[in-house]
Amino acid sequence: MIDPIDQFHHIASDRSLYLPIWDEVAPYEINDEQRRPASKADIGRLLAFGATTLGSGPATRLFIHCLSGVSRSTAAALLLWAQAHPEIHADQLIKALQQIRPQAWPNSHILRLGDELLNQGTSLYDAV
Repeated sequence: MIDPIDQFHHIASDRSLYLPIWDEVAPYEINDEQRRPASKADIGRLLAFGATTLGSGPATRLFIHCLSGVSRSTAAALLLWAQAHPEIHADQLIKALQQIRPQAWPNSHILRLGDELLNQGTSLYDAV
């Protein structure tokens, strides 16, 4: 099996972030370290990365990848979008995401953690 991070080895390490999280919606105890839900620390790393990376100008593009492009990646995109544009209400972000990616089903656990960390007064978790 190919290590997912090996597929992106050509991207500079300061321009990439790898979060090995599983697509679970609630934290639970599991023996397999490869299958773990996102933690608050993971989402904190995502938001810190976004604050640094997306601060480089309007032409910045971001590639977010997960296994199916439906849950983890769309939740991550929503959080980064909300962080970059706190003036946009969560409902508007969800509608925009649905236009871009109609099959999106953002991971509720990731959104809940992100809402806590962003603390913007609007909830992506509630808007989904």
